[in-house]
Amino acid sequence: MEDILLQITPLKELQDRVSNLQYRLQEKSLDGALITQKMDLYYFAGSMQNGFLFVPVGQAPLYMVRRNYNRALKESGWKKVIPLKNWGQLSAYLQEYLQGSLKTIGLELDVLPVNQYKQLLQIFPGVKFVDISTMIREIRMLKSEYELNCFRRADKIATDIFREIPALLEVGKSEIELAAEIETLYRKAGH
Repeated sequence: MEDILLQITPLKELQDRVSNLQYRLQEKSLDGALITQKMDLYYFAGSMQNGFLFVPVGQAPLYMVRRNYNRALKESGWKKVIPLKNWGQLSAYLQEYLQGSLKTIGLELDVLPVNQYKQLLQIFPGVKFVDISTMIREIRMLKSEYELNCFRRADKIATDIFREIPALLEVGKSEIELAAEIETLYRKAGH
């Protein structure tokens, strides 16, 4: 049960995903990508704690976590996970990490809130931001064997729970009570 409750994405899986992204970034002559959206953070960092994952073209990613730093340390396989107290640190961290200046950064402009985009424009004057939303969707669209196995496990859990539902049905039981019992089954199985 423990391994179901805390499913850690293997480092090799994260490395393959990031390598694919880095290859595409290099093809577009970008210095790197700044990932902020929770599902993309989970896909590339193995954690969806609030923050930024910077994926430079030539080196390992840097995961800068604003909230729940300790959880991000446990969940992400990356070595470079650091706390980010405020937006002002973002530029300094990236310059120090890259030991140079940034010219072009890819962003998920399909989901990035406008206020965050405006903050990034202020933090990185002179940096050109490029939309990499389609690039990320294309990468995530192709499933690895690891991901397919996750789907298979989820299917087995759902099938097993669906088989238990008829035993929960009783005359007079409210829908809300039944829904709570079904949700309990899913949560116990690792949802």
